[in-house]
Amino acid sequence: MVDRLGRECPWTKAQRTHDMIFWLRKEIIEVEEVLRAKEPIDVDKLINEMGDVLFDVLMMIEVTK
Repeated sequence: MVDRLGRECPWTKAQRTHDMIFWLRKEIIEVEEVLRAKEPIDVDKLINEMGDVLFDVLMMIEVTK
């Protein structure tokens, strides 16, 4: 999917590594918010946010090529 976005998506093609740092930082903050929420931690939400972090890391690799 990431490779396809890199080839076909105009938004992805316009991004640069420093742009993706911005988006990655936002996702990391969302992970932190879930972890700092009152107990018990919402594991489903945490997993979802961590997936967003992983996706942004993969996108950063794609736009850095």
